[in-house]
Amino acid sequence: MSLIATDLVPPPMSALVSYLEHDPQPTIVLDTDYNIIAANTAYQRQFGVAGKPHVGAKCYRVCLLYTSDAADEEDSV
Repeated sequence: MSLIATDLVPPPMSALVSYLEHDPQPTIVLDTDYNIIAANTAYQRQFGVAGKPHVGAKCYRVCLLYTSDAADEEDSV
């Protein structure tokens, strides 16, 4: 899985998603608070989020299978 984290202003979302779709590996782009700002189709299939809201979610809630208590504790930091 590829992971890209940035605090730079992202390019237009359509350009970013188009770029990610060319990568056959599950790939996500995160902001500096670990929120998913883009994910390619391979990532959506692997983690079962295709057609479900995941953009804006914390990456660890989607792909690392944290317990809800651990995730809530992390969010409060």
